[in-house]
Amino acid sequence: MIERRAGRCMTGRTEPRWYGARTTTLNPRDLSPAMDQPMLQSARIDETTISKRWALPLAALTVCVTAMLGLSGCGSSSGSSADVAAASEDAAVATTATNPDLARAEDLLERGDIAAALAEFERVIETNPEVTLAYLRAGDIYREQGEYDVAERRYANAARLEPGNFDAQYYHGLTLQLRSRRDDAVRAYLRALSIEPDDFHATLNLGTTFLQLGEPAQGLPYALRASELRPSDGAARVNLGATYAALDRHAEAVREYGVASELMTLGPELLINLAESQGQLGRFSEMEGTLRQVVRMAPSAEVWERLGS
Repeated sequence: MIERRAGRCMTGRTEPRWYGARTTTLNPRDLSPAMDQPMLQSARIDETTISKRWALPLAALTVCVTAMLGLSGCGSSSGSSADVAAASEDAAVATTATNPDLARAEDLLERGDIAAALAEFERVIETNPEVTLAYLRAGDIYREQGEYDVAERRYANAARLEPGNFDAQYYHGLTLQLRSRRDDAVRAYLRALSIEPDDFHATLNLGTTFLQLGEPAQGLPYALRASELRPSDGAARVNLGATYAALDRHAEAVREYGVASELMTLGPELLINLAESQGQLGRFSEMEGTLRQVVRMAPSAEVWERLGS
């Protein structure tokens, strides 16, 4: 599932923000909150597997490990996440204090006048194209309204102006991922992690992006790290299970799905993932029990066919 980074907004604020209508599923099967496109046979992930700040469904996880982009890992941050957040907040306050138009836009946003706030942020951008915060706020609004293409451009501008701004890099990666520009999303998430190496959401989304690219071997270190950062997060366990399954490490996949089932309710797609791994291990009675559970939740011809075989 792609999730918002809980308790954090663009400038290190502690309260969450929602701009516009809250969207729970990105569509065409929108990329799919845990990934995208229709889920195919060998490796399915349902809408709870990307870290979201939102949710995505996964395409087929074909194992084709290549030296993608020549990317190897993350850099190290020059400071703690708390330091980065505090510095970002201070910079935002200073920017707003010296720019009355931006302050007015922020006030409109706080009062819930989204359309007027967006128009004001765009006016700030037009009159002063060097104000990073205006791009970030406009990007937030467009993203929450589902206009990912415009949001991506706004975040790209923010990231260009302030390469060291974690939120600009993270949300740029997120919107690139939502637009299925996954190679570019990988780069953006890696830049975000070079600023805040232990950010859970960027780590989880990066692992998911590698899954979407059919490169689970490259995603495994990030899936493992996400589960270390939040051992009790069901989405992290699901992503790790899916990664193991894509690598034909089915015993580990079953273990992770089992842990996930204790932390969250597994939907039909995830249960089918679990059943497939159980079948690969020859644990057919367990597989049958899992599929019967799927039938009770969402009867389908496909599941009945599997039970019959």
